[in-house]
Amino acid sequence: TTQKYIYDEQLSAKQYMESVQDAEIKQFVSKEYPSNYTTQKYIYDEQLSAKQYMESVQDAEVKQFVSKKYPSDYSTQKYIYDNKMGKR
Repeated sequence: TTQKYIYDEQLSAKQYMESVQDAEIKQFVSKEYPSNYTTQKYIYDEQLSAKQYMESVQDAEVKQFVSKKYPSDYSTQKYIYDNKMGKR
């Protein structure tokens, strides 16, 4: 049934979120989506990937700008960084 599928998805995502390593991102997604573990998992993975990307970028000036403006939202940092770099 649909209800069981949703339950199983939420349970699996909750277990996943209990095992994640990045406490900063975990706190961010838990605050934004407190009762939706499936969304937490999706956003956590997206944020982690964007954080790793932002750690590798070269333009320190743009990186500093986006980091100050969106300190906890790495996906937004990546989007704005890429957008600004594309216009250079």
